[in-house]
Amino acid sequence: MPDAIELRTKQYNKILELVAQQTRSKLIDKVETGSHTGTSVSVCDKLDEFEMDPVTAVGAPIIHSAQNYERRWVRPVNFYKAFLRDTFTQLESEIDPQAKLMAASIAAINRAQDDRILAAFFGDAITGADGTTTTTWASEGSSSVVPVEEGGGGSAVGLNVAKLKAALEILMSNDVDIESEQIYIGYNAKAHGDLLAEAQIISLDYNEKPVLKDGRIMSFLGMNFVHTQRVTRDSNGYYRLPVWTKKAMHFGTWKAPRGDISQRKDIQGLPWQVYLDGSFNATRVDAERLVEIKITAS
Repeated sequence: MPDAIELRTKQYNKILELVAQQTRSKLIDKVETGSHTGTSVSVCDKLDEFEMDPVTAVGAPIIHSAQNYERRWVRPVNFYKAFLRDTFTQLESEIDPQAKLMAASIAAINRAQDDRILAAFFGDAITGADGTTTTTWASEGSSSVVPVEEGGGGSAVGLNVAKLKAALEILMSNDVDIESEQIYIGYNAKAHGDLLAEAQIISLDYNEKPVLKDGRIMSFLGMNFVHTQRVTRDSNGYYRLPVWTKKAMHFGTWKAPRGDISQRKDIQGLPWQVYLDGSFNATRVDAERLVEIKITAS
């Protein structure tokens, strides 16, 4: 008789789950988009604002005004992810991870799309007639930055109502048509926690209707709140929250994300390959429609 211990078997979980992660793009539907080809694309020619000229005399000659344009460019950035699933290894497992690997790859490329948009908010923009000039956020957006000390009595603080009001004031002073253009603000968990300590956010004494929905801030001062944990930081470690309208940014796609699961018959064991790639990038188009709010990270 064999010992009962020899009859024991090992049992493993047959369920494969993805860890908690952002799986969809939070920003791509909140910016202008386009499909492109070529190594670089002019996505926008901006015409400077001008005023009317008065008629000075009857029969006076027509004087033609100068036309001032600015061109914005975007260049593609390529991404891919690939996995091999060996058939010999598969024989030793009761889990086939191919579908989950593809789902995780799709989530990763969606996050990459958001990262390109977030980087473009305050990154360098390619400008000029032939795309050889670089325009920094510091040069064109220096007056559109809400300092980290706003509403903090001279001390660096997190997100507060004073900073939201300051951002709205900047957009209005830039003649952004806030009645027809939806305003968005990107925020992370830290910023959300900051605002939950603000009486003007949580109290109905200050609002016609509740600001919170299921404990989350959805809209305030006409701004739609967009949650993303991927907001960038500046050189001082402060979070840089973007406040923008759709016309402020452009997201270009050269190759839409494409996935493939196929067998590699050129490799021993004939493994299965899970593959996904895409080509895209973003750029800042109109700095007048964009504001940066700086907040502390802790």
